[in-house]
Amino acid sequence: MRIVNLRFFKVFGSIVTALIVCTVAQAAEICPKIDCDCATLPEGAWQNSCVSHEKNIKARCAKNMNQPTDFCSLHGPAAFPLPLALKLSNIEVVPQETIKSLYSQSGSLYLSLHSDLDSVKAKVSNLNFKAALELLAVMDQNIDNLFDSQRQVTTSWLVYEEEGKAVSAWRTFADDSLDVAGKLFGYGSELWKKYQTGDDPSTKKAYRIISFKVLRMAGKAYEAAGYSYSGGDKNKKAAKAWGTSARVSQRILEAKRESNGSESHVNFYQYQAAARLHRASFYWAVERESKDALKALTKANDFAPIEGFVNIIEEQVLAEDTFKKDEARRNEEALDALVR
Repeated sequence: MRIVNLRFFKVFGSIVTALIVCTVAQAAEICPKIDCDCATLPEGAWQNSCVSHEKNIKARCAKNMNQPTDFCSLHGPAAFPLPLALKLSNIEVVPQETIKSLYSQSGSLYLSLHSDLDSVKAKVSNLNFKAALELLAVMDQNIDNLFDSQRQVTTSWLVYEEEGKAVSAWRTFADDSLDVAGKLFGYGSELWKKYQTGDDPSTKKAYRIISFKVLRMAGKAYEAAGYSYSGGDKNKKAAKAWGTSARVSQRILEAKRESNGSESHVNFYQYQAAARLHRASFYWAVERESKDALKALTKANDFAPIEGFVNIIEEQVLAEDTFKKDEARRNEEALDALVR
């Protein structure tokens, strides 16, 4: 068996697997646990702001005995630490003959998530809140297991030089994850309305707890869809999935404030919303969708302001204008060539 550490699957449209090597020199760095992956971002103001931000949070980390106190805000796809729900861990490459079986198991796990959600709804309707929470805990773990299994399938295909099969698998996983995420988001929002309109204090409390649990799972499933779409060469869909995951964070953030949640919880979901929007902006930028990238950046800055934000905006607008002018020039040259 071979063990690989998949740091990230996608950089500017091509699937990449990389082994993370921790050298003695890296261990001696100031806060080696922090790496905002700034080099992967578009050049110029994006990278400069990211590097400045990383330097600041490393300085605070150094004062805390080399233990991080902050998350990366503006970041590249392999950054850490991040306030995201999914964690990328070591994965085991399986023998080629067992990949199809593992792929089929993923499909079965998706079906179980749908049926389990129906069971949760029935238990909540019967006010059997404890049983509902127990089943949600199982579902939450299954979302993690499912994502790990998907990474195992796709990375194994890549190791055996079957990139086409890996890309195809990612696209299927992405669509399935998006379906699960949408149903969870809808149900979590429905439960929150029950909390808002309820009269009995104990029942309201149960709706609040379960709503938060379901919404957190929805955000995680949208993250899985975002990762999967990028692995399947669908960066625009990846950007949309990450953007929707940020909407989930915002929904939780608003609910926390409405129900007098702790300041630490509010701060976390602010950072999470910003991180998810920064990831969305990255994929919009990869696809040269400057307006959408700027929109995501602006929203992210509302949640967690970053250094040099205005410079990023100005540079992105300039890049968009330059790209359009170059495209127009190329079109004119192509037409001239045809006329000749």
